[in-house]
Amino acid sequence: HEFIFEQLIPLKLVNAELKVDELGSISVPRIIEAPAYPNTEPRGSKIVQFDDTRVWRHYLPALLADDVEVAVSFASVSPIFPGCSEFSGVVTAAGENVVEEDRLIGKRVVGIVPGHSGNVITCPRSRVSIIPGDLSLTSAAALIGRLAFISSVVLKALPSRGRRAILHAGSCSAAAFTTYSYLKAARFEILVTTSANVHDSRGAQEFLSLIPLHASNDHRSWVAAARELAPEGIDLVVNFDTDPSVGAETTQILAAGGTLVQVGADLPSRLRRGQQYVSVDLAILAEVGSLLRGLEDVPPEIRDSLLSGVECYDLGQLSVAHEKALSNSPNDVVLLGLERIDPEFPIIRAGMISGTVTFNPHASYVLIGGVGGLGICLASFMVERGARYIVLTSRSGTKAFEDVNFTREKRMVHYLRGLPGVTIDIAAVDCLDATRTKDLFSNLGRPVAGVFFLPVRLHDQLFVNLKTEEDWKIVYDVKIKGLQTLLEAVDPASLDFLVLTSTTSILSGNAGQANYTAAQYQIALMADELPNTVCIAVPPVRCSSAQHDGSYQYSKRCV
Repeated sequence: HEFIFEQLIPLKLVNAELKVDELGSISVPRIIEAPAYPNTEPRGSKIVQFDDTRVWRHYLPALLADDVEVAVSFASVSPIFPGCSEFSGVVTAAGENVVEEDRLIGKRVVGIVPGHSGNVITCPRSRVSIIPGDLSLTSAAALIGRLAFISSVVLKALPSRGRRAILHAGSCSAAAFTTYSYLKAARFEILVTTSANVHDSRGAQEFLSLIPLHASNDHRSWVAAARELAPEGIDLVVNFDTDPSVGAETTQILAAGGTLVQVGADLPSRLRRGQQYVSVDLAILAEVGSLLRGLEDVPPEIRDSLLSGVECYDLGQLSVAHEKALSNSPNDVVLLGLERIDPEFPIIRAGMISGTVTFNPHASYVLIGGVGGLGICLASFMVERGARYIVLTSRSGTKAFEDVNFTREKRMVHYLRGLPGVTIDIAAVDCLDATRTKDLFSNLGRPVAGVFFLPVRLHDQLFVNLKTEEDWKIVYDVKIKGLQTLLEAVDPASLDFLVLTSTTSILSGNAGQANYTAAQYQIALMADELPNTVCIAVPPVRCSSAQHDGSYQYSKRCV
């Protein structure tokens, strides 16, 4: 996979002329560099995902019984939970269990899900919460991460009595500033420290307005200030600082019944009796299904204090939005508006980014002549990259697996069928049978996104020994008439792709394969005239099956 992305895709494409002289010598008189296949396409109405700088086509996973599908209106570029999407939007679909329970379709919701943001999100019902009537979609998207952190961490750690707190702000993240804003609004007396090396950051500049502000590595200074603030001990400490010595010093000034909340680092090794300790990992917390419970426990007047400003950009300003988020105050939030995305906006094609889904899990893919070794390997490749519904055809269907030479293919199909959500159907369809081919495509039950045309039949003999028209057509028709039959059943313009396979022997010929090579050359010419179609010259493939004089054989030749 890495070899394909790092070595093959960057190679330049060329068109080459081959010249064969009367002595049979081959030369290349001309090479013309061909335009590279575009990595982008217009967005149109396609679903997209994005990171800091890139936007790509995305295929939604299957909607499960407890899931909801949300058309996202706004997504935060300033999330509290790293690696997550904090968003607001409207529910457009729901699993059968959710429909019975909540009747959510059409309702405004807000949510947090691990992974990339996108303009449509499918997630479990527990990941979203209905937006209160007094909040706009904009405010909800800006507040959700902050409210979730306060309700799931800070509120659960509040002391039953006492209002004296220390905030070790560390690198001055948005979560740290949110904690400060809440504690201040809740009338806590707060002592604040920051890491010594972050005073030039925008977050640190916000904290610098606080007097006094202590450097966390200056233990003597802030410990003395804490003892003066609370002679009997600090009631609550929220520690974002990853320096172990800060936590160790803090335990010495924490009240007997006080609480230390440690975010993103290990707790001190020595704990005092009666104190309470809470360890928080934001990544793990984001995975918890109950993250959004208790949002209503944050009073509206305190909720409003968690934000000082909201800025909104469209998807075409993605990089600008992220730069703005980095330079903003932690209490300012940057959002992306996703309700109206320009249909002409260029997006990266599906699968061009390593780790993203290449094939649509909701569509069918048909591999004509796909029961052989090449077809099975393609099916495995497609399943690994998102395909879930694949149809393999051959003249004999599953009877081909009765041949001992097809043991490997039979086992691979059995393995693929055992994967969750994967369907591999085997259809007995002769590629020259127009009626059966049309029936196949009309009865699939799902839209067809792509077709591989792979049929091969060999009848090798020297050209001078081809005595009858049948000697020629038995090989030639499988490719040419087979493709014509396919085109009567499906329009390539309706597909994401139609892949035809040719052979490298069209460049130089191959002894005993004049009929085979002629068919392969003709199919390459036909591909040039078809929309969404590419013809691939397959190099020699070992241990691939091809029909030879009516029977399937394994061959080391080009197929």
